[in-house]
Amino acid sequence: MKTPRIENERAWAEIDLAALRHNFHAIRKALQPNTRVLAVLKANAYGHGALEVAKELIPEGLDAIGVANSREAVALVEAGVRIPVVVLGSLMDSEFIEAISRGVQFCVSSQSELEHAEACAAMLGKRAYLHIMVDTGMGRLGVSHTQATKLIDATNCCENVSLVGLATHFSSAADTDPAFSALQIARFTLVRLSSEAAGVSGLVTHAASHAALIRFPEAQLDMVRPGLALFGLQAEGLGEARLDLKRVFSLHAKVLHVKVVEAGTPVSYSRLWTAQERTRIATVAIGYNDGYRVGLTGKAEVIIGGKRCPVVGRVTMDYIMVDVGMDTPVERGSICTLIGSQGGAEVRAEELAKALGTVPYEIFCGVGSRVKRLALHAKSVEGGESLRLVA
Repeated sequence: MKTPRIENERAWAEIDLAALRHNFHAIRKALQPNTRVLAVLKANAYGHGALEVAKELIPEGLDAIGVANSREAVALVEAGVRIPVVVLGSLMDSEFIEAISRGVQFCVSSQSELEHAEACAAMLGKRAYLHIMVDTGMGRLGVSHTQATKLIDATNCCENVSLVGLATHFSSAADTDPAFSALQIARFTLVRLSSEAAGVSGLVTHAASHAALIRFPEAQLDMVRPGLALFGLQAEGLGEARLDLKRVFSLHAKVLHVKVVEAGTPVSYSRLWTAQERTRIATVAIGYNDGYRVGLTGKAEVIIGGKRCPVVGRVTMDYIMVDVGMDTPVERGSICTLIGSQGGAEVRAEELAKALGTVPYEIFCGVGSRVKRLALHAKSVEGGESLRLVA
């Protein structure tokens, strides 16, 4: 593939694969020796590029991949992924055939889902490989922990189903009060022990995301499910137990125009911002269509010329305007960093999320399709770096 050139891009994201590998091994070091890792790569790996991330981590020893639906799973399988791909959410009835035919593993939460999986597998002449999702307190998907053993037992009556896993999901593993997470662990443990007492053994048990695997080592079980930790985001409430993680994602755009404006000059729609003194305004080629939200109007800073500068005026569909002052080194074609580091300055996704009253997941997932993802590789033998297209 021809190496993409950032000279041809208006806006792009860089995915640092060396940092990704580093984070994977940092997570590994926090685990019990036999605990496996399922990388949660739903929503195109939170906007980082699921296939590229999978290709990078499988040679590093990744054990499985988790996604949200059949379409995400099948895309990975069709692209050549050969480690287990597990749909962690519930399938629609129309997705069962596709998942079973491609060997995709998936979770079920009810007797009706189990029966549908059995019927579809029988029709295809294939086996369905299932995980039972147990609701221990999330209140979303999953069979109630009080009814889980009954559903597990029901799999013994299915001729075309293989039960391979048992899962649950923490609702508040990062909370300072560990009591509810401890209750969830106790409920899940009771389900596991009850099923083993009934003769069901060999299931892969999994529950813990980043916060849980650190705060509750007993919840690491057979497999853990890190998501954004792979991409360098720390879970809240870990204190000194934080992992050594590096940022993987950075977002950049080009400056297209620089102009001097006098005091009293309004900028952008509705004249929400007016220059208080003579200054320069840089117009940058990114807007809300690219995922830089209107809600950041008057609340965000970017980095140009190694200096943090305020975004001024309303964020528009294709552009933002930045007050770069009279001294910041900037010209047409200069690089504006919206997430990441430039010089000695940094803007983090958490900062934008706080300004919007949301979570960092939404920042990454919201970066639009016009923004190419370019994979930044580790240093080559020659000492250089290269970029290649991710998505």
